[in-house]
This record gives sequence, C-alpha cells and structure tokens, in this order.
Amino acid sequence: MSDNKESSHFVCSLCDFSAPYDYFGNKPPFAKAIILMEKAFVIKDPFSPESKHLTIGGFCSVCDKPVCVGQNCSVFYTKRFCMTCTKDNIKEFPAEIQQELKKRPTTSTKD
Repeated sequence: MSDNKESSHFVCSLCDFSAPYDYFGNKPPFAKAIILMEKAFVIKDPFSPESKHLTIGGFCSVCDKPVCVGQNCSVFYTKRFCMTCTKDNIKEFPAEIQQELKKRPTTSTKD
C-alpha cells in the first residue's frame, strides 16, 4: 500500500495531480454531517465559509494505487476504480456505466 496514507500530501498515480490534504478517511471532522462511501483524501473547501469539503482522491479498490477524482483518472461506482483497472474490467460494469465510460475523453497518463 502507498505511503500516501501517512503523509499530508496526495499525489495521483496516473496524472501526477498533487495537493496537500486535510484528512484521509470517511468521516471528515470538519464536515460532521458527512460520511463518505469510501476512505478518501479530503480538503476543507476553500471557497465555502461553512464546514464543507472537497474530495480530491482515493485508492483504487483493485490495484490500491492513489488516484484523483478527475474523470480521466478514476470512476466511483460503489467503490473507487482507477481508469486502468476500469478499462481492464469494463465488462464487469453495468451497461449504463460502460456507455458513460466510453463517452469520457481519453488522455495519456504518466507511465
């Protein structure tokens, strides 16, 4: 598993998006009414005066690599999946999700 969980800086394994995060888990202490459906990297929303949050990434449920929530890097369907594992297992997703994924633009990611 990645060392990312112990640091305070998130780095996407696909696109190299990098950002400090305020919390990793599913119950951000600064957004008490929120329980996330996954353990995720979360920041306090800098554009909101209230206690709101932004999810910036999580770990792929298949390969366990850290991935951002960008549409070219991951998809959340009951669990987080990186786009590499999604493409490798596309037939395992419902037809509606397969169609939606086919509409996404494809961009190159880092090697």
